[in-house]
Amino acid sequence: MININHTHMENLKEYLPENVKGKNILITGRTTGIGRVIAILLAAQGAKVIIFGRNEPEMNDALNAIKVVLLFKNL
Repeated sequence: MININHTHMENLKEYLPENVKGKNILITGRTTGIGRVIAILLAAQGAKVIIFGRNEPEMNDALNAIKVVLLFKNL
């Protein structure tokens, strides 16, 4: 797993669209690295994120990371 810290995630936010709540967003390709971080950030902003990749364990890991972020966001 690639470890991306909070600072990297904050820096990426400025490049993402702001009004994504309720929108369906498909992210293809890698489920690690920047694709994973973008999926997490968009999901945290209320987007319905669909991830697609060739490596099922990596996809499951990315999905679990998204679930954890959403769980803590809703506490």
